Amino acid sequence: MRIVVAGAAGNLGYEVTSVLSELGHDVVAIDRNINRLEPLREKLADLHAVDLRQPEGLDGLLETADLVVTTVGIGRPKKLSDFHDVDYQSNLNLLNAAKKAGIQSFIYISVAGVDTDLSVPLLKAKYDFEKELTGSGLHYLIIRPSSYFTDVWRTFMSSARKGSITLIKTEKDYYFSPVHPRDVAEFIAANLIPDNRIVNVGGPENFSYSEISNLCFDMLNQPSKFKLMSVSSFKTLLFFMKPLNPALWSVFRFLLWASTTDLTCPAVGSRTVRDYLREQLSNQSESLS
Repeated sequence: MRIVVAGAAGNLGYEVTSVLSELGHDVVAIDRNINRLEPLREKLADLHAVDLRQPEGLDGLLETADLVVTTVGIGRPKKLSDFHDVDYQSNLNLLNAAKKAGIQSFIYISVAGVDTDLSVPLLKAKYDFEKELTGSGLHYLIIRPSSYFTDVWRTFMSSARKGSITLIKTEKDYYFSPVHPRDVAEFIAANLIPDNRIVNVGGPENFSYSEISNLCFDMLNQPSKFKLMSVSSFKTLLFFMKPLNPALWSVFRFLLWASTTDLTCPAVGSRTVRDYLREQLSNQSESLS
């Protein structure tokens, strides 16, 4: 099968590209920055540097493809409109190019709980694209992961290594199901014939935010140290942040939503957070030695 993978240089996109090429599919990888994909170049059918915000960059790239898989999304916006421009409009440009090329199948990676609070800019952008896809007439598969191991490493372990983790204090614990990007990639590889489904996916373990924080401290052999903010205090922070730094506000608005929403999902794969964090810590130790 000839498969276009958009966002191929991202954490999930790289795993999807790697898994599909290992299985013998003809993979056309596209991303704004393709340097990270150089190790895979020989295994790929094609590799293109494309800014999906500019739809003309897709001319001719999708003509012989059977399927599009997009992991395109922005994690660290520089301005408030980035979520709309990337998570929505870039994927819409890709969808329109797929329809123009006669492609009948499309897989989109969204996020669990995307339809629960459309006042969160990230969720609105992703949900708006979901509606475009489900109404497009193409055969679709929408995958909504809970979160990724890479998020745990970047957010919780990074803070633990600095000495403390800031959490939002809620009246009850909320749980999520982090999943290894490789497990999501393997799930995609096993479901390459979209049948108009929306599927929530997570890892084999559920954690509250205090539990995942304690795990990080435990793996560092450090005592747990927390800074707690009440929901009302966090909302006050957001109120003053929005006019001063709208992009940062949008990230913190997402964090408030995630901290007060149940994001547990059915498990795919069997990789564990502890094993992943152990591997990352080991790799960093080796690079410093």
